[in-house]
Amino acid sequence: MKKIIVIAYLIPFLFGFNLVTGQEIDTLSFYSEEFKEERTVYIHKPQAYKYKSKSIEFPVIYLLDGQHEWFINPILSDIKYLQYAHEIPNAIVVVIPLKNRNKECDIPNLDAKLPLDSFLTSELNKKLKEYNPSNFKILIGHSYSASFALYSFYNHPKLYSSVIANTPLNKIELLVEKFKEKNMIKKKFQ
Repeated sequence: MKKIIVIAYLIPFLFGFNLVTGQEIDTLSFYSEEFKEERTVYIHKPQAYKYKSKSIEFPVIYLLDGQHEWFINPILSDIKYLQYAHEIPNAIVVVIPLKNRNKECDIPNLDAKLPLDSFLTSELNKKLKEYNPSNFKILIGHSYSASFALYSFYNHPKLYSSVIANTPLNKIELLVEKFKEKNMIKKKFQ
């Protein structure tokens, strides 16, 4: 009987806790001129979003490879924890699934115009205006999409505040060489 009572007290607490701490997620689907098809992204709004006003702008974190839960879920958990601990500000997290990641993230050369890059920097940015984004933007990718994130940062250094490239694989030597040429690599040792 005691076990049933304990469970009866825990269940409302657990459900209530999820309702209080859960983020609201918007599904945003629209036709992409760059891809010539409909694309869907998922907007994770921080808990503070419900108190927003026009004067409050939220940083934006773009997560590539949204089709891979094994990659996205741990990062989303880390972001939520860091926001809870006040280590990072409340931010809008945009999860971007890729349909063919190798094709969409492949970099023939650094001057090539990639549809995914235009999708992010132009089409998606326009759609995010209604969420009141700030100019602070972070792009996160893994493997092929990490190389793409570096490519996009290389071509739009004023758009992104930071890039997190987890194990970039594609054209990494070329990317490092070009970043060095433009003096975009800053080394700081302590």
